[in-house]
Amino acid sequence: MIGASPLRIKEWDYYCILTDELGAAFAIADNSYMGLVSASILDLTQPWEITTSVMTPFPMGKLNMPSSSAEGDVRFRNNRVKMAFTLNNRQRRISVDFCLAGSPVVSYWMTEGYWKYAISWGLPRR
Repeated sequence: MIGASPLRIKEWDYYCILTDELGAAFAIADNSYMGLVSASILDLTQPWEITTSVMTPFPMGKLNMPSSSAEGDVRFRNNRVKMAFTLNNRQRRISVDFCLAGSPVVSYWMTEGYWKYAISWGLPRR
């Protein structure tokens, strides 16, 4: 539980994963007046990217984010997106499912500092 007034909450859980060919960034945020859930995929071999975001009004702590990303899970779900950052046995898993035509479905997981990823583009590549 955050110690700030519900009008002063600024909580983010953000992950950016980069390889020589692929970039991916995922965020779940509670900023009192606005919640944000966002996923970006970048093809670093050519000029191509897609970002899909959902904004929600006045979450004011209702996302129940843990006080540290070293513990606990962060989840968000509505009719457009399912995103979860879960922790199990020192392994962080990032699952993303944007329910929009042409949006990516992504699953990442990290153990002891090394990212492994599985990605289903679900998009026409340019």
